Parts: sequence; C-alpha cells; structure tokens
Amino acid sequence: MQQDLDRTRESLASAFDTLSDNARRQQHLYSVTIAVLIAIVLFSGLLLAGLAAGKHLDYRRSHVSQYVASIAQLLHNESSFLRRTMLTIRYYPDARAPDPSRHAGYEAFRRTGAASAHVEVVRKDYHLLAADATQRAWGAALPAQFVRQRDIALATVATQQAFDLGHGAYAVSLNEDSAIVISQPDAGARAPMALDPTLIPLLAHAAHAGAAGPHRPRRAGARRAGLGRPAAPSGG
Repeated sequence: MQQDLDRTRESLASAFDTLSDNARRQQHLYSVTIAVLIAIVLFSGLLLAGLAAGKHLDYRRSHVSQYVASIAQLLHNESSFLRRTMLTIRYYPDARAPDPSRHAGYEAFRRTGAASAHVEVVRKDYHLLAADATQRAWGAALPAQFVRQRDIALATVATQQAFDLGHGAYAVSLNEDSAIVISQPDAGARAPMALDPTLIPLLAHAAHAGAAGPHRPRRAGARRAGLGRPAAPSGG
C-alpha cells in the first residue's frame, strides 16, 4: 500500500515538473514572439518613415527644379526683352517718320512735352516725356521725334507682351532730357495718368542707382532700369 502511494506521489511530481517545464517553454516562446512582432512593427515604421522622407525629398527636389526653371525662363525673357528694346531704340532713329498730326497725343506733346496713351490690346499705358529745352532743340524735327518715341513705346509694349512680362519699364535718353515710361493702368482708370516732364531727372537718378547697385561702380552710359525692371537707354 505504501509503495503504491510512493509511486503515485512520484508520478504526480514528475507530471508537475513536466507541466512546469512546458509552461516555461511556452512563456519563453510567447516572449520571443512578442519581441519579434515588436521588431517587425518598428522596422515597418522605420521603413515607412524612410519612404515618406524620400517621397518628400523627391517632391521638394521637383518643386525646387520647377522654381529654378521658372526663374531661368524669366531671366531669359528679361534679357531678351532688353536686347529687343535696345535694337528697337537703335532702329527708329533711321526709320522714316510718318505725319503725326493725326495722333491725338501729338498736340499735348508739342504743348507740354508730355503725352500719354492706353494700349487696350495689352492693357498697358505708355507716356512720352521731353524737357522744354529738348523740345526747342528739336525744332522742326519735333514731329519726327514724337513718332520715334511713340514707336519705341509701342514696340516695347509689344515685346513685353510677347515675353509675358507684366511689370512696368522706362527708358531715359543718354542726355537725360527725354524719357519713355511703360506702366500698368490703375484698376477702373478711364484714361492714362498724366506724367510731367519734370519726372525725367528722377527717372535718370533711379536708373543710375539701379545700374550701379550697392556693390557695383557706376558706368557712363550704363543700362537704365525702370519701375523695378530694366529697360534700355534711348538715344540722345
């Protein structure tokens, strides 16, 4: 009887030891499984974060490339506008001038040295300015000079439209006694704002300041700039 009890006790102890070993193995396997799952989640998160960062960098790189391309195109348009305007100014002194008497602005230009007109097609105003001494010096050539200034203004406006440049511009003669101003009309304005020939010295001063810049020496006959954008010096 005692032997049966001993064998039963030993069997139960062996069974408990086996169960304890199985429980420890199951707990270890569970811990390893949890650690592996956590590692997979962390790796997946890092991978997704890396992919998102790479995608964001690609987007930023594309955005910067587009911005640089647009700036390069704008600079190309501005330089082309300058070259075209300078060629226009060089061409018109030798061009044959038609009779300006039919032009509404000629009489105002002859009397006051200032004429303004609106070009509806491109929604721009142009202004022709000449000092009193300049008008007297022109004498009989005043009509031809008026036509020349007007044609330069119209060609400049057309060039701006061709290069899709919306800013204003002006050109001051090398003698600083006449000027052409291109401006954007005010909203709702029915007629161009009249300018005064006394504005010419101020334009010339601004042109000199823009050409010299904060770190560049001034040069005689430097390219003149106007209303925040370069134009070109008109002939004397």
